[in-house]
Amino acid sequence: MVGGEDDGIVGGRDRSVLVETASPAQQPGEPEAPPPARPAARRRRPSWVARLLLAVAAPLLFFGLVEALLAAVGFGGRPPLFVASPSGPGMLEANPEVAQRYFPGRETLLAIEPTPFLAEKSPDTIRLVVQGGSTAAGFPYGRFAG
Repeated sequence: MVGGEDDGIVGGRDRSVLVETASPAQQPGEPEAPPPARPAARRRRPSWVARLLLAVAAPLLFFGLVEALLAAVGFGGRPPLFVASPSGPGMLEANPEVAQRYFPGRETLLAIEPTPFLAEKSPDTIRLVVQGGSTAAGFPYGRFAG
């Protein structure tokens, strides 16, 4: 039956009405029972990028806040790295009190050798500051070797 007869199928779909039957526990005429509860949606786990960012950002934020709090209450003052040298006017040298910044209230065995230098450098001069232990002091060749 092609073409004009109504056989209950339109566009490949059956138009028949679905008849609902009462479940054995439900009597005809009673209100319909609510549908069964859906299982709780599973939370997506954060991606590895989010976990990496959290692992890096959390300690940085924590220690940054601690640092800001300590600075706000004046803990750990910073003495100047260089002070006026007694060797002459316009000369600077390393501040011997800088070690107290790292070892407050103790007599330290650390000593910074006071090497005076001009406070104002000439325009054609490049200053190179080397920090370190024995190698910066010239070991094993001596302080003024070579």
